[in-house]
Amino acid sequence: MNRLRDLGQASWALLREWGVLVRQRWLWLVLFAGFTCIVAGLLHPWDPALEAWVRGHQTPRYAAFAGQLSHWGELHLAPLFALILLAVVGFWRRRPRLGWAALAGLLAGCAGGIFVNILKVIVGRPRPSTSLLDGPNWFHLGYDYASFPSGHATHCMAVAGAVVVLAPRSGAAMIVASLAVGWSRWYLTRHYLTDVWAGSCLGLAIGLLFGLAARRILSRQSEYVKVDRN
Repeated sequence: MNRLRDLGQASWALLREWGVLVRQRWLWLVLFAGFTCIVAGLLHPWDPALEAWVRGHQTPRYAAFAGQLSHWGELHLAPLFALILLAVVGFWRRRPRLGWAALAGLLAGCAGGIFVNILKVIVGRPRPSTSLLDGPNWFHLGYDYASFPSGHATHCMAVAGAVVVLAPRSGAAMIVASLAVGWSRWYLTRHYLTDVWAGSCLGLAIGLLFGLAARRILSRQSEYVKVDRN
């Protein structure tokens, strides 16, 4: 019971620190969002041609591989397993930094999932796997209208972005895995390339802020320990 209470308090502290960072780094976030939109605008005219190219070059072997990546890229599967493993290693080796990285990654993944689903409903872009005309269908519900941004790319990159701040080697491996998952969604024509790009950028921004928030908390804890020892 005490551990659950400590986990809840740590999560709440991390969420509050994340909110502080969002307010402090709002200009950085606006600039990053602008950069994301500019690149997405440049990529958008190529979406139909790239989607047609991938349809014409799909092979059963790569499609099966992409299907496995897409399946295991769900937040409750490989990303969650990786975070649990990171937390266990941190507890075993007595490295609080890894535990905070795992918690930051979990909260970032959940936050990314919430934000991306809100954007999906607002934009209502049809998936390329449907026969619907591409374009926004504002405030439209349904799986067929949930193309922009890619949810897989968002939550995977959010987890990786949070972890890379506190555990760079593990986070770098997760970023590579996140890019592979994003590729799988494009290869399976579940998303356009711009959907994957936007989702990856959204997730990265959310994740980095959670990682920085966790690092701030760790720094304060280290300062308190030094003061107590003195």
